Amino acid sequence: MQIGHCTKTFKGHINSVLSLAVSPDSDYLASGYEDQTIKLWDIKNGTLVQILREHTNSL
Repeated sequence: MQIGHCTKTFKGHINSVLSLAVSPDSDYLASGYEDQTIKLWDIKNGTLVQILREHTNSL
């Protein structure tokens, strides 16, 4: 395998992704976007599992 070779593409964000994190078991990928959403992906099949959106608490 080449260094820097693309093995899978996750489509879901419109513009640039600002951050990425992989779960300790390498099953999930979290991607953070500038619209303050985080998308959780299943790495093995490339599907979107959950979208987390920013919210505010008004106490």
